[in-house]
Amino acid sequence: MELRLDFEDALNKCNNEEDKSANVHRQHPENIANLLTVAKLRNFIGYNGNLSRIFQHRIRLNAIKFRGQWWSIHQFQDFKIENIAKYCQKFSEKAQPLGPLDFAFFPDFAYQNEGHDLSTLAYNPRTDALELVSHKSELKFICTHKKENKRGNVKKTIRGVYYYEGS
Repeated sequence: MELRLDFEDALNKCNNEEDKSANVHRQHPENIANLLTVAKLRNFIGYNGNLSRIFQHRIRLNAIKFRGQWWSIHQFQDFKIENIAKYCQKFSEKAQPLGPLDFAFFPDFAYQNEGHDLSTLAYNPRTDALELVSHKSELKFICTHKKENKRGNVKKTIRGVYYYEGS
């Protein structure tokens, strides 16, 4: 059985996958939202090459549009889409605005003009492109962790970042 979740549930699932007892040296505390971000996606592609060799499905990303700005959600207890205004504020610790450098790896994606409020992003490894998806769309997702002893299908990239593929 494949696990496919909407944006809210994928964030909360990745939060719950955290292994606090892992013996991994961390200079700074990890973000509790470990859903794959646009920036981490660039690293995954850079370290693993063409991701279509590994994944045959679209991958949900930690990116949501709100009030004309793309955001990545990072700090929360239980994320609720109806509370997004609390997270996506200037100088918020709960969300980070995404800008031109975040999308530089995907020059065909005109991020400022793409999407509307509550649009989210998915990565399609077959086309090597970002796609707009509804926050309600249920997609497979990847939780990234610098952890050990993760449940599920655990793989390791050459940079030592473990990821849990929600399936």
